[in-house]
Amino acid sequence: NGARNRIADWGKTTIDLDAPGTNIHSTVSNNSTRNATGTSMATPHVAGAVAFLRSVASKPLNDLYNEDPAAAALEMKKIMLATVTKTRQLETETVSGGILNINKAAEMASKFGLGQEE
Repeated sequence: NGARNRIADWGKTTIDLDAPGTNIHSTVSNNSTRNATGTSMATPHVAGAVAFLRSVASKPLNDLYNEDPAAAALEMKKIMLATVTKTRQLETETVSGGILNINKAAEMASKFGLGQEE
């Protein structure tokens, strides 16, 4: 189907969210670059999003990270899944039914534990 032509991998019970992973310009060996497609291209987008969320996280979320990194990681995952941009195409392709929305996730992470969560 159309979604499978656009996303690197899919799975209603195995892939949590969609992230850019098709035709990504990336570095390769020998001081070169090329376009590539696959989970190896999508995964860095999600990892970068987690790092960015950590940088904008509220004090309570950062405190949780310092006290219990595993619990904080689960909270970050919940935030990312709760803030995806849902699409009809992805509702049968991913657990969350949507694509990573770093702006909405950053808003939620910055308000975590402050009584201001959306």
